[in-house]
Amino acid sequence: MNPIQALFDKFVGVYKAEALSLRAEKERLITELSRAQQDLVSSQDFIQRLQEKLNRVPAPQPPPSSLPTLAPPPIATVQWSADLVDATLRSWVGKFGRNGYPIINYQNARVATDKRDGMVRFPQDAIYTLPTTLYDLGTMVTWARSLDTRPWTSESYDCDNRAMFLATMCAYHYNVNVGIVSDGHAAHAYNLAITGDGKIYLVEPEDIPPTTYPLSVQHYPMLSGVIWF
Repeated sequence: MNPIQALFDKFVGVYKAEALSLRAEKERLITELSRAQQDLVSSQDFIQRLQEKLNRVPAPQPPPSSLPTLAPPPIATVQWSADLVDATLRSWVGKFGRNGYPIINYQNARVATDKRDGMVRFPQDAIYTLPTTLYDLGTMVTWARSLDTRPWTSESYDCDNRAMFLATMCAYHYNVNVGIVSDGHAAHAYNLAITGDGKIYLVEPEDIPPTTYPLSVQHYPMLSGVIWF
C-alpha cells in the first residue's frame, strides 16, 4: 500500500472516531438539556401550585385593640347622698359591737384593737349609686363574681382579694358602689351593699354565686373591723 494512502486512511479513521465521539457527546448534552427543561417545567408547575396554596391561606388578622368583654346584664340603680348612706348605716348602730359605730375620716383614724371594739368606717364618696332591689344586687354580684376565675390561694389571693375584686367589678361595669368589710372578729373579708329600698346586705365574695345575707340575719356579727364604703 502507498504510504501516503495508509497515512490518509489512518487520519480518516481518527477523524471518524472523533466525529462519533463528538456526536455521542452532543446527543448526551441534548438529552440532559431536554431533561433539565422538563425539570424546569416541573419546578415551575410546583412553584405555581405552592403559590396558589399560599394565596388561599388567609392573611393574619391584626390583634384586637382591647380584649372583648361580654356586656353585663342590665340592672336598675338609684343615687343616694352620702348623708343618706350614713343615716342608713347608723340606723344599725346596735349591730356594730360594744362601742357602736363611729364615723371617722383619714385624719382621725383609729384601729379597733379589741375583738369587740366596734366597727370603724371610712366613707368613700359624696354620691352613691346603689342597686334598686335585692334582685338587682344579686344579678350584679353574680355576674361580677363570674369574672373572677383565679383559684383561691392562701395569703395571696383569698377573701380580701375577692372582696376587692367584686367591689371593683361592680364599680367598673355598673358604676355601683359596693363596700368592703375587713372583719377583725371573724378574721374574714366580705362585701357590704345597700339597696334602694334602704336595706343593708352582706355579700360573701368567695361563694359562686355570691351569697347575699340581710344584715339583720347577723351571719357575721361585725363586732370589730373596718368598713370601706
